[in-house]
Amino acid sequence: GAAGRLQVLSASMMKRQSAMAAVLAGAWLVLVLAGAAVLYRQALDRLRADLDGAADAVAGLVSQRIAQHDAHLTSMAALAQRPDRILLDEIGQVAGAIRAFYPRIEGVDLVGWEDTSSQAGWRTLVSSRRPGLPPLEPQRLGPVIATAQPGRPVSTVPEPGQSRYLLVKRLPPAVGRLALVLTVDLTELVAADELPVGTRLALRLDGAAARVDHGAALPGKGLHPPAMAAVRMLENAGQPIMLRLSRHPGWGDLALGRPLLLLVLVSLVLLALAALLAVQRRRAVQARGEAERAR
Repeated sequence: GAAGRLQVLSASMMKRQSAMAAVLAGAWLVLVLAGAAVLYRQALDRLRADLDGAADAVAGLVSQRIAQHDAHLTSMAALAQRPDRILLDEIGQVAGAIRAFYPRIEGVDLVGWEDTSSQAGWRTLVSSRRPGLPPLEPQRLGPVIATAQPGRPVSTVPEPGQSRYLLVKRLPPAVGRLALVLTVDLTELVAADELPVGTRLALRLDGAAARVDHGAALPGKGLHPPAMAAVRMLENAGQPIMLRLSRHPGWGDLALGRPLLLLVLVSLVLLALAALLAVQRRRAVQARGEAERAR
């Protein structure tokens, strides 16, 4: 009878040990998964915050550069508003210098007209354009110029689907029927090395659009972190540009290796401490039981 009771007691203890081990293993797994989910969410939030900061920086850069366009128009307009005569040669020299120093400005034109409704009434007074760029057709700007307020630049897209747009500034009526026109390429507004690595920049102004990549690549097959984007709307000097900075992060971008390793190590230490406490508690219970049976 005593041997049988000892076998039953031993089997019961083994079941309890197995159950405790399963409970501890399950608790450890839940702890690791919950910690990994928290680390994953924090890494995504960090990447989004970095992307937002980068989008703000790029938006500031683009805003500064499109503001320069109006400054160029203003400087040339001053040469056209001389009381004695229009300094056409000087405007041409300034236009050539602007094109040389700012590759995104592909063309600078000074146009005049007698009648905006007549194609024959238009004339080009000064033209400095990139080699290979088609000449400006000023008569196509009639509706834009007719609605433009003197001194306030407005933008228009000559050919939707391409990356260039026109910035038109009508001069005051006292000077005459004149307007300055810049041909701007959106693709040249931002260089690839000015973007964070792994990002893609999309610029859009009405029907004109451009894309600049800095090592951005679409994810392959399989499970990947979600894509993220930051959008900014710019309205500076008559150039309403939508800016969208995006990235497709990979698992390496999350930098979860060291945090996950630390989480596993800490959870294993906690698991070992819990198992040690459980063993000590079981031994104390056994000792009290043996003492009671001895009495």
